Amino acid sequence: MEALWGYTNLTTDAWLWGGKLEDIYTTIKYGIRSGHEETRESQISAFGKDKILTSEQIAALTNYVISLSSKKPDEDLSAQRLFIENCAYCHGMDGEGGREFGALNLRDAVSLYGSSYESIFDVIYSGRSGVMPYWISKLSDSTIRQLTIYVHQLEGGE
Repeated sequence: MEALWGYTNLTTDAWLWGGKLEDIYTTIKYGIRSGHEETRESQISAFGKDKILTSEQIAALTNYVISLSSKKPDEDLSAQRLFIENCAYCHGMDGEGGREFGALNLRDAVSLYGSSYESIFDVIYSGRSGVMPYWISKLSDSTIRQLTIYVHQLEGGE
């Protein structure tokens, strides 16, 4: 399931930072890449723009990432090596994601920016660093807690 324009679908169980009440509360309170000193930080590198990888390598890596969610193994060992060398630290050796880094699970069908070849290629090439604002100084703690419970009960909470 894809989110539109990089907004998270809150009705899935695909939580970058965890779907327990405490996790959701912390995310709402401090945001993500929000500028608050306690915000959560994560960012995918711009492998193409920063000339870390060539377009050919990004194409191979894109196909490999697509294979992870389609359950069809990619036999390209060079693509697997690229994944291990550039992506596995955050996304895990099997692409299952890492909440300590806010790294997306690449094995499920949930995609923040789209699951087409073009979308995935662009994410790897250009990087991403979406932002969620912090609400600690804008909403009361009671309101943040109420939002936490509401988001948790949208069927995606753990």
